[in-house]
Amino acid sequence: MNLQFMKPAIVFFMFAFVAFSANAQFTETFEAQTPYVNTFNSNGQPFTLTNAFAIYSSRNGIGYQQSYRFIDNINNPVLNQVNAIKTTGATNFSVKNLWLFVATDAGNNPSTNGSLIISGKLAGAIVFTINKTTGFNGSFGVNDGFAFVNFTTEGGVDNSNFLIDEIEFQLQGNFNYLAIDNFTWNTELVVPVTLISYSATLQSSGKVSLNWKTSFENNSSHFIVERSADGRNFQQVAKIKAAGYRSISTTYNAFDDAPLDGLSYYRLVGYDLDGKLKQLGIKVIKNNSNSRSSKVYPNPATGSGITLKSTPASTANLYIIADMSGKIVKTGIIAGNQQKVNISQLVAGNYIMKLSDGQVIKWVKN
Repeated sequence: MNLQFMKPAIVFFMFAFVAFSANAQFTETFEAQTPYVNTFNSNGQPFTLTNAFAIYSSRNGIGYQQSYRFIDNINNPVLNQVNAIKTTGATNFSVKNLWLFVATDAGNNPSTNGSLIISGKLAGAIVFTINKTTGFNGSFGVNDGFAFVNFTTEGGVDNSNFLIDEIEFQLQGNFNYLAIDNFTWNTELVVPVTLISYSATLQSSGKVSLNWKTSFENNSSHFIVERSADGRNFQQVAKIKAAGYRSISTTYNAFDDAPLDGLSYYRLVGYDLDGKLKQLGIKVIKNNSNSRSSKVYPNPATGSGITLKSTPASTANLYIIADMSGKIVKTGIIAGNQQKVNISQLVAGNYIMKLSDGQVIKWVKN
């Protein structure tokens, strides 16, 4: 027997088994779960139910496929309620599909007279949102009143591979009851990057420093850092080339030279050479607007000129002056911390000066 051949074959088999095990899919029917509690365990992963959600146990088999146990909010069925399923310990997972039952009369009869907002969240930030307005069952005759939600196609977007730690359901319209059965979820996807750490730091200069370290990379392409002011809508602020193939720790860094005032969410996404992506983490930074406070003086202005005074933390290099109708009346370059601006051509009135770092200053010419 060729032992030299067998050894790599065994190693390959072990690697394939680990990869398969780390990316397994499970369907929780809730039949074996403890009734009337707000937690459950699916294939070793503990989950927590929030607000009015709990495991319901029926004697009459009224769940999907006439099952006896499922999740619902029967303890407090009210309009506009928000309930969620989240992993205990914030473990990442993805949702593949589920069956849901909605009603306007505390669950007595299925209904189509309402809508449902389904949101996937990671570390409190919204990763995806589905506004489901159709596809509900209005009778028990079809799938016992339950409707199928496929996260690969629902809403016309594939949300089935996004990593989240919470799936949230918000009742809309006349719906006051929601039941969920046959919850199919996926463990964290196997990706070509093993992340050791990820941090975001607001520096004294006013920039945000983003740093992360990997311990292993295989087929990695690049990293994207995205920023959001509301945790919903993200825009790219940096793209960093990845090492590709490396089995030792690798450190990366990027900068946001013009961070937003207030809260900002920074999402790190890793891409492999095949175009597959994985969200590696979200960090939140609070930027005190006083650290980048610019002002105009004199204000009100009485002469032909004003001075724009900026703090050293400001990164603005351009300004725009607009009147109250939004019409741009003057633009210019900011060359220093105290910039003289000629306003002799401007008529008396109220104006807004917008700086390229996002600051807005209101001032008046008399």
